[in-house]
Amino acid sequence: MVSAVDVARARLGGILELADRSAPFRELASRLEDRQRLAVADATAGARAFAWSALVAQNARTVALVAPSEDRARRWRAELAGWLGEDRVLAFPERETMPFEASAPSGTAVHQRLLTLWRLSTASAAVAVVTSLRALLEHTIPPEELARRGRTLRAGDRLSWAETAEWLFDLGYEPVTEVSEPGTFSRRGGIIDIYPASAEQPARVELFGDEIETLRAFDPVTQRSQAPLEELVVLPAREFPLEGAPALAEKLVRSGWDRLARGDDGEGTDLGPYATLLDALREGGYAPGADAFAPALGATASLLDHLGARATVVFEDTVELDLAHDALEAQAEERRDELAEQGLPVAVFPPPYVPRSKIESLATEHGSARMGSGPDAVRLGWGGTTSYAGRLNDFIGQLATKAIDGVALIATPQAARLAELLADRDVTTVARETV
Repeated sequence: MVSAVDVARARLGGILELADRSAPFRELASRLEDRQRLAVADATAGARAFAWSALVAQNARTVALVAPSEDRARRWRAELAGWLGEDRVLAFPERETMPFEASAPSGTAVHQRLLTLWRLSTASAAVAVVTSLRALLEHTIPPEELARRGRTLRAGDRLSWAETAEWLFDLGYEPVTEVSEPGTFSRRGGIIDIYPASAEQPARVELFGDEIETLRAFDPVTQRSQAPLEELVVLPAREFPLEGAPALAEKLVRSGWDRLARGDDGEGTDLGPYATLLDALREGGYAPGADAFAPALGATASLLDHLGARATVVFEDTVELDLAHDALEAQAEERRDELAEQGLPVAVFPPPYVPRSKIESLATEHGSARMGSGPDAVRLGWGGTTSYAGRLNDFIGQLATKAIDGVALIATPQAARLAELLADRDVTTVARETV
């Protein structure tokens, strides 16, 4: 018997070894190893979660799972974490801003996206990465640019202050007198405080000359040093650099953005934020709305560009994905038309999403699986079991009277209590935390 209270610890992971006993699963793994594009049928969502997890754990393949929505993506992450543990299931969330909007994305979402891309490039073992369709379509930093700009610091590394300050500026970090917010840094003598955009806590880098002597986390409120760190990953604050911002501003001026109406308060009309954005870009700075120009500033990649050689792309709920794709494109076009009617020169906007053709091309390059039928579909034949919700006595009675050949595994958040009830029926049980 298995307790599944805390799926974050991969309590069911040991069962994944059984996948290779299934001939359909071996066919699935073999065809994906050959980078085929295939359909999967005759398997419930829970059964497919087992199959995708087995590909990661048993076949050492990174799986990128694409769900129709962010809510569905969260549920898939929870499913896969039950088999793999949270450390091997990465989130690639949406930036939470709509196309062409003059608003800033969630810093937490941007930092998580960059951290996931970094982990994909540095992971020593296969992982699962789960994303929504919109998050997948949003442009991001190219792999080579992330490798150039990101860095892992360790004790013993050499760190010149002048080069470090220039590097942090390049990442979009702001110099401050006291570090308390992500994306900031400061220096006091031989101590450099950095609050990485992707970290939960800031870090204190103590130097001996130009060599890192110690790395420690510290409390941003009390500024007191805490536990030592083995390493410190410092990633960009944004998914695009701003070196090309002044050139982009000139392009916007040529298209007529310098004539945007402003109100007496200087903030402008409905188009005022776009005028403010133009001013910031002229100075090489960031302002809400810059993300609408991410592809023009260097964010030309997709999540799929960051996958390694041994990777598979899984498109879950294929019909819903197609409908969601159409809806996203229609929504973006509608907003573009609204802004044009208000007088904003919209021709200068780059495409808001990575083209379908590129997504399909990258998925084909890695090999992909979709849900569907057809003569060449892999039919796993993994259906559901009878539901005993609200019928605990019936369930216990069946276990007590039905002959079981071998071992029956029961996943429940009340393993200890169920073991007691079965013991009363002379059924031998063992409650375990993990399998």
